[in-house]
Amino acid sequence: FYTTVQPETLLERCEETLGVNHEFADITYFAADHRFSYNHTIWSNDPEVQPNRISKVIAF
Repeated sequence: FYTTVQPETLLERCEETLGVNHEFADITYFAADHRFSYNHTIWSNDPEVQPNRISKVIAF
């Protein structure tokens, strides 16, 4: 799943939707293509200008 929404914004929306504000709450967000599917992490497209570091690793 690809999106141009930044991970911080996704986390903020999850927190708002769930109504969770406990500082130690573990909010993990995933997406699935059907209810029996395993969870896919959400891939955010990187900004055009970014620091000189690795942001994603793709392994097959």
